[in-house]
Amino acid sequence: MGSPSDYLETSSVQSGEALDQAALNSIVQASTDCIKVLDLDARLLSMNTGGQRTMEIDDFSACQYLLWPDFWTGDDRLKVEAALDRAREGERTTFEGQTATMKGTVKWWDVQVAPVLNQDGAVRQLLAISRDITARKQAELALSALNAELERQVEERVRQLSLAAQGQQAFMAFTEAVGTQTDLGVLAEEAVKILQQHFSDASIGYYKRDQECWTALAWSDDLTPEQVAVITAGVSSDHPVIAEVLAAHEGVFDYTYLRAALVSPSTYRAVGSVPVTLGSEICGLLSVGFRTTPVWSEHDRQLLRSVARGLNLALERAAQTQQLQDERAALDAFAQFTEAVGTQNDLLALAGEAIATLRSRFPDAGVGYYAEEAGRWRALLWSDTVPADLVAQMRAGFPAETPMIAQVLRARQVTFTDARREHIEQSSKYSAVANYPLVLNGECHALLSVGRTTSARWQERDKAIVRAVGRGLNLAMERSEQAQRLETQNAELAAQTRALEGMAHLSAELALTTDRHTLIRRALDMVLSLLPDGYGAFCEQAGPLWQVAVRVGDGRNDALRALSNQGFPVGQTPSLDQPFETREPFFQDVYDPFLDVTPELVAQVHTIATLPLIVNGEVLGIFAVSLFDRHRWRAAERAMLITTVRSLGRVIEGSIGVAQLAEERRVLALTTAELEAFVYSASHDLRTPVRHVMSFAELTKKALVATPNEKVSRYLDVMHQAAVEMTGMIDAMLLLSRAGRQAVVLRPVDLQLVVTQIRGHLTAAVPERHIDWEVTALPTIISDLALLQQAMTQLLDNAVKFSSTRAAPRIQVWAEARGTGWAVFVRDNGVGFNPAYQHKLFGVFQHLHNDKQFGGVGVGLATVRRIVIKLGGEVFADGQLDHGATFGFTLPPRR
Repeated sequence: MGSPSDYLETSSVQSGEALDQAALNSIVQASTDCIKVLDLDARLLSMNTGGQRTMEIDDFSACQYLLWPDFWTGDDRLKVEAALDRAREGERTTFEGQTATMKGTVKWWDVQVAPVLNQDGAVRQLLAISRDITARKQAELALSALNAELERQVEERVRQLSLAAQGQQAFMAFTEAVGTQTDLGVLAEEAVKILQQHFSDASIGYYKRDQECWTALAWSDDLTPEQVAVITAGVSSDHPVIAEVLAAHEGVFDYTYLRAALVSPSTYRAVGSVPVTLGSEICGLLSVGFRTTPVWSEHDRQLLRSVARGLNLALERAAQTQQLQDERAALDAFAQFTEAVGTQNDLLALAGEAIATLRSRFPDAGVGYYAEEAGRWRALLWSDTVPADLVAQMRAGFPAETPMIAQVLRARQVTFTDARREHIEQSSKYSAVANYPLVLNGECHALLSVGRTTSARWQERDKAIVRAVGRGLNLAMERSEQAQRLETQNAELAAQTRALEGMAHLSAELALTTDRHTLIRRALDMVLSLLPDGYGAFCEQAGPLWQVAVRVGDGRNDALRALSNQGFPVGQTPSLDQPFETREPFFQDVYDPFLDVTPELVAQVHTIATLPLIVNGEVLGIFAVSLFDRHRWRAAERAMLITTVRSLGRVIEGSIGVAQLAEERRVLALTTAELEAFVYSASHDLRTPVRHVMSFAELTKKALVATPNEKVSRYLDVMHQAAVEMTGMIDAMLLLSRAGRQAVVLRPVDLQLVVTQIRGHLTAAVPERHIDWEVTALPTIISDLALLQQAMTQLLDNAVKFSSTRAAPRIQVWAEARGTGWAVFVRDNGVGFNPAYQHKLFGVFQHLHNDKQFGGVGVGLATVRRIVIKLGGEVFADGQLDHGATFGFTLPPRR
């Protein structure tokens, strides 16, 4: 027995192609198709490896030589046998069948049966090829089942559409009858008529809801007067028919088992009820009771629902029409309220506008405006819809512990609640309440309350209206408070301005007087001129008593004046003690006559203010103002008094400073005059002995001509040189003294000309030296010519002197504008100076270099400093040792 490839070579499907035998055999073995070689009796001779896996054959020998048709059953076996017969006759056959694998897995197969021919063309064996088509077949069967289901659904939908069309015809008839009607009673009657035409054996009724009571609004004419009396009297929400509809919130048609009906359980065999809603709230009920029909057909249910939907739409249209009218009126009122909010500052008037606005939006509502007084929230305004007995309670006020008020105060935001939970007498008629707190600076100052009688729930649109009106009123309150605060601030600023102006006058008078009691008296005069009728005093501590140091005005009681002259005891006069101890003002709107003295002495005084006058950190005394009439200290008046007293303290501090400064100036002037007189006198007085020393030294030296003595002659030279130096120092002191005493005469001074002249004199004095002068264009300034010449001569002479050691001395002179003034510079490339000793440069008799090398007495720069200070300027210097120096001065602007 050959392999499958051997048989394929000789089968009727040979193509004559020369295929590699091994490759062909590999392809056949790997194929997942089950390729079987049969003998003519249809016994299994061989099967490819892939086919054995597909047939779930673990050991082919177990099924080899078995009859292949035995693997098939029923009609599929008949198909196999017929295909084998045709193959024996040399024909190829294809069919589909279902059979199980060796392990029992049922599969669908696409089977081809063909003859295997020998070289003579005779049928030698049979070839059967089975392909697993289970997945495809299952998909085909599923698609077939789906098509069947779709056909069923289409048939059911056609049936439903037919029923809906019948219901739609009834609904169209009802819509045509009531399309222009908004009266619910008329609409309900039309609905009952249409249903009665369709349900001839039924009783029909439409019930309108009023809280928990359901009252018949329309009914069929088959009901008896007794039945009509029952249903028009009202049915409770606890009735089984109504209760189940309320629970389901949709139509109910399974009341048959309850045997319950609107009138008599025994009258109707089946009852159906459909709710009529407005929004999410059930407002009515359309009910039908069958006398003979035991069950509801789908067609009848659809018809009842259609009519109920018509009532629903009509009810919504009527509600929308009414809502539009209400909203139009509310918008008009809200626009009027908004306009008032923008222009009105009277909070009560705006609260009245807010109440009118809310009343136009909620015609059934009672509205109140509350404010807190003495721990109770009392109504200040209310709408005319509030019952008189409740108005009395609102005016009496509710305690803050009342739940709805406590909730608002705690939340500080609008709340929407059920009034019946609040346990407020006379408020049970309100089914829903809104409370809007008017909050200012974090505190609740007022309350806007709305109570509604016909609606148990707050719709979002209604909540938005309440919030908008509340916000508008809150904004008006904030604006009113801001306007009041601004007015107060303006008044305070005006009072402070008046006080500061008064104190400015006092400050200006410091030039005339520095006596503090005079200044205090004028401050009291100014304060009393700005206040109601009264008098003032300033008290100072004198040992154990408060003594009146300054009194302005008449206290209207001679005994009080006599007592004040004696003094008030310290520690027993609180009106004076308290501000002294606390260092804070003490304002008494209502003065206690028993506080300081016996009441009869101050019967005429009703309001006082006492403020500590603090000078240099210490309480100098108490500034007191008493008013004869009862008066509430306003913020502006308090600010004026506080500002005045504080400014008075600074003025007195200034007066003390002025007095001290004047005394210091007087002492300084005396000292300066004495010093200058001493210098001048000393300079003149020293000249005579110095001249004597020089003269006698000269005479002595001449006397030694006859008898020379070298040692004595050397001593006499030293004495003569010391006298010469002493004369130079005296001349310098006189020059310095004259510079300080010389009067300043201001006039235009050509600085360029001044420098040119001084330069000529200095150059002529040292003809042997070549000095490089760099002088830029110098300005004409307003100054004193003589003093400026002295200062420039000293600076230029120093530059020439201290650059004498340089082979190429260079001196630069220039000026720079400083604001509206000038700065003048002189720079040389001389020996410079050590910056560590810069502070000594402008001192008297100061030498930073060797006297023998450069000479001088050390008064030149001191003279420059005195002249520049006298001219209102400042001197400066900059330099480094062996790197030259720059000296200069500034001059202030003058016209």
